[in-house]
Amino acid sequence: MLRRKSKRQFDKCADEDPVNMCSISNKQSRLINQKVTHEELENLVFGGKQYLESLDEDDLQEDDFIEETELPAWVDEDDSNVWVDVSSKNRLKKFKEGEKEIISGDVLKKKLESHFQKIYGVPEWAKTTTKCNPNQDDDEGSEILQHAGNFLSKKSEYLPRGLIDIGKVKDANCSNKFDAVVKCLEFHPSSKILLVAGLNNKLSLFQVDGKTNICLQNIHVKGFPIHSAHFIGNSEQIILASQRKFFYYYDMNEGYVTRIPEIRGKDEKHFFNCFTSPDGKYLVFTGKSGYIYLLSSQTKQWIADLKMNGSVTTISFYADGTRMLSAGSDGEIYVWCLKTRKCLHKFKDEGCIRCTSLAVSPCGQYVACGSDSGVVNIYDQRCLEKAFPKPIKTVMNLTTKICQLKFNSTSEILGMSSKEIKNAFRLLHVPSLTVFSNWPNSKTPLRYVETFDFSPKSGYLVVGNDCGRALLFRLNHYADG
Repeated sequence: MLRRKSKRQFDKCADEDPVNMCSISNKQSRLINQKVTHEELENLVFGGKQYLESLDEDDLQEDDFIEETELPAWVDEDDSNVWVDVSSKNRLKKFKEGEKEIISGDVLKKKLESHFQKIYGVPEWAKTTTKCNPNQDDDEGSEILQHAGNFLSKKSEYLPRGLIDIGKVKDANCSNKFDAVVKCLEFHPSSKILLVAGLNNKLSLFQVDGKTNICLQNIHVKGFPIHSAHFIGNSEQIILASQRKFFYYYDMNEGYVTRIPEIRGKDEKHFFNCFTSPDGKYLVFTGKSGYIYLLSSQTKQWIADLKMNGSVTTISFYADGTRMLSAGSDGEIYVWCLKTRKCLHKFKDEGCIRCTSLAVSPCGQYVACGSDSGVVNIYDQRCLEKAFPKPIKTVMNLTTKICQLKFNSTSEILGMSSKEIKNAFRLLHVPSLTVFSNWPNSKTPLRYVETFDFSPKSGYLVVGNDCGRALLFRLNHYADG
């Protein structure tokens, strides 16, 4: 049909002006022929273009493209025709305009948008971008082409801030459920074997894969509700402690439990607070009146006493096992050399009356201190030089006693928990010192968090609660568990 129309235009030009006939026909016929080859495809894909005969000659330029302004997908012209009764639902009452209970869809949309931005800010995907100038050179063209490398390359090497990519998988102890509070969770330092222990006198070992989480071993210690359980370094032994004067250790290879009757010469009612050094050389028990007892992990016998002011509440180690931090009721942090058994330094945790939790990042750059008021102070290495250092960040997202702090293996995430109230758990992005805003949320079934741990390569996060569940989450940024 267009070919017939082209022929009619050609005949008309020949009758009117034979001189200009060739100049007009050459230009228009070239464009018309091009239109004929693409017309059907354009109609199918783009819904049609303007007919060629309706364009002026000035518009028929091959190198000029006019982009139509597109409205965002969430803009609907019919909103102005909709009326909403905001008094019909409690969650809409805050959008009332004075005494008006019925407002238009446009007004409600603006109020919802403003309410969302006050809480979450403007999301990146909703920000409008400047259209490319059609007269720009190809090298300065589309913005997406300038950043195509981000779409073609693999995940960023570093964990991004703001939102964390995390997903729920099957509970770590789904194959052997607990009927009591989970007090202890810990991954083996070199494998994805997880120990789970609690007040039901039971210790269980699981092979974590996020799918079946097979139970490898299950040990019941009669009359011994477990309060502390740790792998002894990279070995195949586990230390078990409770509110008793004696304690146990379990050998995974041999499959037997051995009882250690007491720490000789120490007048203590119980030894339930136990820690192990990362290098596997020492067992550490806290005592009354500021005493810290060092034991050999091989012989399970006493080596030395360390003494600090006030009572001891928590202990943490540097990754190489050469130094140890302790804190207590006076808000002071002690730095100990385990080789010489001497205090190297002491500093005051700013604003803290009673320190309840400590953590040292695996890279050794950060020290996190949690208090009974719910405040977490994060220090850099200058805390080892000053008596009153200033924290580089004070985190106040939790309002009750901080029960546990722990960094992941890459020192990019700091976990913070409190068992005083439900769902009191947060993850901090360490490089930016900001808390991830999207997790946990109202649908995350954490309940009262007793303990948590990261897998050796940070692929998994496990959280133990008061219902006997070891909740397992996949950190998708990290390829390996």
